[in-house]
Amino acid sequence: MTGFPATTTLTAAHIHPGAAGVNGGVLLGTGLTAAASPSLASGSATFSYNGVTTTAANIALILANPQNFYFNVHSTANGGGVLRGQLR
Repeated sequence: MTGFPATTTLTAAHIHPGAAGVNGGVLLGTGLTAAASPSLASGSATFSYNGVTTTAANIALILANPQNFYFNVHSTANGGGVLRGQLR
């Protein structure tokens, strides 16, 4: 992630069902919280979380049609989402 103000605090990150331009509910959370937010002091950051669990059915859905899902990152300034990217 790049181009963020240094003061940005990320609050959540999820995978949602939804084709480009379509919103959907959370399918898979990452465990990201404001307390565990990566530092964006330089305006960019990378994060990863291990141990996220979901069902085999959810994984099968994503793998079969990744373009029908998106990754969304939320911040304190943009609670509905500050970054969205379609899976491919």
